[in-house]
Amino acid sequence: MILCDISVSGETFKITPTSLLSDCFPDCWSQTSPFTMKYENYMWSNFLTIIKDEIKDYFHSKIAMVVDSDLGNLPNYNDHKTAFFNGLIRPCNNPLTVLPENIRMFYANSEKANDSVLNNYISCCDDISNKLFDGIMKRLDNDKTTIIDRDIVLHEYQKEKEELNVYFVNCLKKKGILI
Repeated sequence: MILCDISVSGETFKITPTSLLSDCFPDCWSQTSPFTMKYENYMWSNFLTIIKDEIKDYFHSKIAMVVDSDLGNLPNYNDHKTAFFNGLIRPCNNPLTVLPENIRMFYANSEKANDSVLNNYISCCDDISNKLFDGIMKRLDNDKTTIIDRDIVLHEYQKEKEELNVYFVNCLKKKGILI
């Protein structure tokens, strides 16, 4: 999850990545739970809750949240009344489960031809995710029977995290989004 500032001037715009938020792991979800887990929606709740709790001034401007799932439900979520997550896993004391009035969700797909800014952003997010996952898996040197503990993944993730902002900016430059 990447926060960016966008400055619009006439027909041009400047996009500046400001934060990479990726410390949101489902803590207490069981495979035996009677409820279907919507991981993307869980992460949206975490992302918005982090913004609400730690970056308060972001709720004073318009925000576009670019996602790559749940396309059919986005118009409902954008009504600012429909819950996009049931809140069964509580990422904090008061998780956001409905979009605040100043936020709209937009859909992008990294698997389509990267012909738009939004598709290029999602493509860079996928690149970062794959880079992070591959790096962790190489260092863990596991086989298919290894059970990977969340704490080990978090520890290994900290080794990758330092490089991710630079990697993201370089990805955006390569795709022609940043100069």
